[in-house]
Amino acid sequence: MGRDKAALPFGGESLLDRVLRLVRTRTDDVVVAAGAAQEVPSGIEVVRDATPGLGPLPALVLAFGRVRHPRTFVVACDTPLLQPAIIPTLLDYSAGWEACVPVIGGVQMAACAVYATAAATRAAGAFRSGRDAGLRDLIARLRTRFVPADELREADPDLLSFTPCNTPEEYRHALTLAGLAN
Repeated sequence: MGRDKAALPFGGESLLDRVLRLVRTRTDDVVVAAGAAQEVPSGIEVVRDATPGLGPLPALVLAFGRVRHPRTFVVACDTPLLQPAIIPTLLDYSAGWEACVPVIGGVQMAACAVYATAAATRAAGAFRSGRDAGLRDLIARLRTRFVPADELREADPDLLSFTPCNTPEEYRHALTLAGLAN
């Protein structure tokens, strides 16, 4: 996108502010894994990426260490159409698994998923060698339940939680879906 996606405006708030607000409707145990210079709202626990250039996994591992629960809902800051009901649904589906990952249109949604906190921390330790690794590398090391879209529609009928905002066109589409387009 050419700029910090977390700071992009979405209505009267940033993408990050909006996602935090939505997540906080379901939990008060919120930890933001952020880049070294990324702005984060005050009053939020933050872990900073100490090794830029390695992707989000090192900061996420630090965040897992601050979570107070055995399972962690992970969501990217660029998911402004997150439906809060998806959180307990994924937590329920994650019972007995080390990860619970939605599959939408054949794509694993590893950045809107639930991870067993301790198992994910252990598995991610293998990537601390400096190699760039992502969430898909992590879930490959975990006993993962992949949840098809049809099983998520009760919580999120239109699967809006998985609307991408990776390009300017996708961002504008998300604004339109939210009724915020000019």
